[in-house]
Formats: sequence, structure tokens, C-alpha cells
Amino acid sequence: MIDVSACPGPELLQRLARGLASDAESALLERHVTSCAVCSSLIQKLIAEDRPASAAVVSQKITKFERNPQPSMWRHWFIATAAAVVIAVGLTAYFTWKSNPPSTGEVTFDLTTVKGEIVIRHADGREFRLHRDPKRRYVFPAGSYTTRFTDLETRLRPWPEQFTIPAGKEVHVALQTVGEQARYTGPTGSVNAVDFLSDKDLRNVSSGAGDFKSIVWNPATTGKPIPFDGHKAELLTQSVSPDGTLLATGEGGKTKTDSFEVRIWKLSTGVTMQKFDDHDDFVTAVAFTPDGKKVLTGLRGGELLARDLATSKAVRMTGHTAKIQSITIAPAVNRALSASADGKIIVWDLVKLVPVKEWQAPTAISSGVLLPDGMSVAVGGDDGLIRLWSIEDGAMKELAGHKGNVHALAVSADGKQLLSGGADATVRLWDLASGGVVWSDRHGGEVRSVALNRDGKHALSGSLDHTVRLWKLPE
Repeated sequence: MIDVSACPGPELLQRLARGLASDAESALLERHVTSCAVCSSLIQKLIAEDRPASAAVVSQKITKFERNPQPSMWRHWFIATAAAVVIAVGLTAYFTWKSNPPSTGEVTFDLTTVKGEIVIRHADGREFRLHRDPKRRYVFPAGSYTTRFTDLETRLRPWPEQFTIPAGKEVHVALQTVGEQARYTGPTGSVNAVDFLSDKDLRNVSSGAGDFKSIVWNPATTGKPIPFDGHKAELLTQSVSPDGTLLATGEGGKTKTDSFEVRIWKLSTGVTMQKFDDHDDFVTAVAFTPDGKKVLTGLRGGELLARDLATSKAVRMTGHTAKIQSITIAPAVNRALSASADGKIIVWDLVKLVPVKEWQAPTAISSGVLLPDGMSVAVGGDDGLIRLWSIEDGAMKELAGHKGNVHALAVSADGKQLLSGGADATVRLWDLASGGVVWSDRHGGEVRSVALNRDGKHALSGSLDHTVRLWKLPE
């Protein structure tokens, strides 16, 4: 007699057919078939006779037969035969599945923030157009895909640019629109500084360039930008006051005469409010203090000044001996960062105008920012690396990706993301927690200046290609 009740074959095969069997259960089934003489002989007999049977039907008959048992001999014969058939069919299906895994996967898309028509392209070159039905499920070949708009003229693009559909799995992809939203091509020289003039909108954007003037333009219109004209040399730096009413600009260059001037402009009228021409070298960095009452000025020779706008008096802040590459402010903690070309980094107390922390970078510095909490700094080197330092314990982290000088840095209002521009013509958005690049794009020349809007959704960049570009960032 065959003790079918002790045979695990039928139950395991039913679990296998439903995709519920674990690897351990599959291994048990294989061992059982090879060790069970009755099952093995029956399988061989059924295969030899080519007797067709459905595992599902056989399973149902077994269940029905178990509820209404027949005479013992016939009952055991039928159950043994059914078990053998189920084992044979199940093993065939299992090994077929293992040798030929699924080649497709399911995907749904969220296109609510995307206006254009999107095409996705498989790694093998096949392309598929997406429909706008948010509930539609697609079955696509498994593999990696890239995304693009059907409008090849647009400078915008879908994001993420790449995604993967795993075989036999379901994924959801939320697509956004990112990339170049507007471009200003008016400057005739390098765009050395860019700023947003409003935290709430993009109506006014300022840029300082090598054509001796700063301009204010509205990316949403085709109107002519407003020039802030009056400098006698190349504009190297600029800063917007905390209340958005004033613009400080600094120049440096040899024309007919040396000119190293700082000007304070009223943004609403374009009129020069104050002019300081008592510098003896190129003005390479400027920044307003958080209260808007002073302007910090950095010079090519390493001199750093804090000038009171009410009295015009300047206090010298000593510590640097090489070109001041950047000055940034952390308003919440009333601190400033100055970084010089010789690798010297100093964090200042803006109340006492004394250093809080200073240290030496291992390479020449091209740019630097102080994070909003005032406890960390980021500097860009001429070796293509961005280095993050903790003021508290000196711990350092490196962000690698640029090739050549990292000319410009800007940090988001929440301190979680960093925008960089470099000699490799790229603009990159970094996630500071992971150290990875979130998004990147490029100019036609070296990127010399960058800025982030406080909403974290838009960025500006200025370049040696004589353009200012407004970018839509991923959210």
C-alpha cells in the first residue's frame, strides 16, 4: 500500500504553482521525487505514456476524492496516480520557469506635473510613447530606460532621466520637468555673479558681467533687461541686501586707469546710492551683513574689510594673505565665511569681527559657502573636489564629480543641498546627506557663478559663454 497522506508532493506542487513555495520547499520537492520510488516510477510511466493532465484539475479531483473515499485499493491507486501527475506537471513548470524567467515588468507613471509628450527608450533602442492616463498600467520589456520629450527643440527634459523596470515586478515612476527654463544672452563678457532678487518669485534676476555692468531682467518676459551702468572695469562680484532693496557690486580691472570700486545701488531705480573707491586692488568678493548695515569686501591681495554704510568707515579684518575668492553669510547665527586662493578658510563672528575658526585646505580654493546653521562649510578646489568641513570637530567629507576648478557654490535655505558650477561647464545639484548628484546640466563654457532660490525649485548660473540661465530643479 502507498501511504499517500505522508507524501508532500501534491501540497508542495500546489504552492509552487501559485508562486508561494519558498526555495527550501522547492529543494524539498526535488529531494522527495528522487527518493520516493513510487513517485519516480509513476512519473516515468506517465511520461512514457504521454498521459496529459492538468495540475489544477488533478488537485481538485484529489480533494473531491478525499471527501468521498472509495474502496481502499482504487482510492490509493487514484491518489498515487494523481500525485505523480501533479509532481510531473509541477516540476516541468518549475524548471521551465527557472530556465526562462519573466522578460517583462509592469509600470505606472505619474505625469501630473509634466506638460509635454514623453517617449521612453529601452537600452536595446526600442521606444514607447506614454499616454496621460494616470491609471494606465504598462507592460514593458524589463531593463533600463531613458526618458525624453517628443519636442526635440525644448531645453527642458523629463526627470528622472533614467529608470529600471525589473523582470516580473511592478514599479511606479513619478516624472517631473527639469532643465533650462530661460536664458539671457545679453552679456558680452564672462558672467561672474548671479542672484535672485526675490525669495518669492522669479520676476527679477541680477547678473554682473565682464562688460562693466550689472543687469536686472525678468525671465518670464521678453522685455529688455535694466542695466546698472557706471562701473569702469569688469564686475567680479555682487550681493543683494537682506531686504532686497539694495545691490552691492565690486569691480576690478585695468582699463585706461586702475579702477577698484564698490557701488551700492537702489534696485527699484537703478540709481547709485553710495560709491567707495578707496580700495587698492581688485574687489573680488562682497556680501551684506544680516542687518544690511555693513558690507564685507574682499580684495585680490587678501585684504578683508567690514564697511559701515552709515558712516562709510571700514574696519580691517586680518587673517588672509591671498585673493579672497568668496564671502558668504549665515544670517541665523550672524557668522561669515571668507575663503582665499591659498586655501585659507576663516569663519567670523560678525558682531565682534573676530575669527571663530580657521583652517587650511590641502589645495587652492576657488569658492566657498557657509551652511545656514553656521556649523559647516563647503569649499570648491582647483582639483575638482568639493570639501565639507565641520566647524565643531573638523571632520571632512569630499564630493567628487567636477573636472577642474569648482568656481562657484551656493547652498539651499535648509542646508540640505549644494549647487556647484565648474570649469567643466557643468552645473550640479548635490544631496549633502548622501554626497550624490541629484541633477546636473551644462553650459557652453566654464560656469563662473551660481545661485539657488529659497524655494529650492530654481537655480541660476552664469558662464564664460556669455549667458545667464534659469534652471528648473527636481523637487
